Amino acid sequence: MLLPLCFWLLPGSGQAAKPTFNTLYSFEGGAHGDGDSPFGTLAMDASGVLYGVTSIGGAYSSPACSTGGCGTVFSLSPPVSPGAPWTEEVLWSFGGFAEDGNGPNVVIVGSGGVLYGAAGGGASGGGIVFSLAPPASPGAQWTETILWNFAGGPSDGFGPSGVVLGADGVLYGTTAGGGTSGFGTVFALSPSSGGRGAWTETILWNFAGAAGDGAYPDAPMVFGSSGSLYGTTTGGGASGKGIVFSVTPPGAEGGSWTENVLASFGRNANGSSSPLTVGRSGVLYRETRSSPLSWGTVFALMPPPARGGVWKKRVLFTFPKRGPKKTKYGGDPAGPLVELADGSLLGLSQMGGTLDDGTLYRLKPRRRQVPAGACG
Repeated sequence: MLLPLCFWLLPGSGQAAKPTFNTLYSFEGGAHGDGDSPFGTLAMDASGVLYGVTSIGGAYSSPACSTGGCGTVFSLSPPVSPGAPWTEEVLWSFGGFAEDGNGPNVVIVGSGGVLYGAAGGGASGGGIVFSLAPPASPGAQWTETILWNFAGGPSDGFGPSGVVLGADGVLYGTTAGGGTSGFGTVFALSPSSGGRGAWTETILWNFAGAAGDGAYPDAPMVFGSSGSLYGTTTGGGASGKGIVFSVTPPGAEGGSWTENVLASFGRNANGSSSPLTVGRSGVLYRETRSSPLSWGTVFALMPPPARGGVWKKRVLFTFPKRGPKKTKYGGDPAGPLVELADGSLLGLSQMGGTLDDGTLYRLKPRRRQVPAGACG
């Protein structure tokens, strides 16, 4: 006889330890040759070194940038002994439009410790994708290579929103503008066969900006388990507030990539510039920013059980806009979200909390109680 299958979800035992807060590093700004206003997500290599960017600061200033500098790429190395300070190093200071990019938005770690990222400016003013190669000997300078200068217009994108690295060494990303209709693109950058020549760009998708498509993607994409890429836009869709989309590689060599609109943001939702989070079983998580009805939401997109089916959107939490609940829960969330082992989600909000300066919040999934006797 087959017995009913039950999943028992038991709360952890013991009293939780009080959390502690430690400042690992304080940025000093361009006057000291350091970065200013760190931005985006951090990347980590196998040795535990963190890499990130600052949107301004650095060793150089330019009329194209803020007076505080054009931005940096930095590393933070963990201490060699417990309690010692972390060590920061400015790996690259951007120089501005003509000679270099400015205002980098994110970096990722590739093979051999090479960093890849995107920034504004460049030779055509449409933004760049760059690489930073580590030095051959400790203490020497890192080497920047501009892999692509975006030209804008109908033949190219404008304003890259970050890149992700495929298993084949190809970089994939979006531009917030440009393309055939001016509403942005999805692009791929492929290295030369020998690895020493120029990189080649391929436009995988041109956004149309109509009700059936998105416009102005402004966040890096993420890979799903099937090889598809997922991303969001801030415009287009059924309500003009943006979409969640996927782009899927062709089934045969030489074929075209396919875009699918998975969901449209509601008319009272404002998207954020953070990437999606891919959770277990392919569930997508993301936040929306403040709107006339709330201080934002956290939502999930559940994939269909069969290929080609409809994705289902579910709002997991709404940040209340009135009364003392703002202090308790925060508001105007800014991701990306992090999924923990127990299915909880960690995120940041830019307002609320005790001093109304923002919160770190955790959303726990509801546990369904098993009726007595259900398992015999």
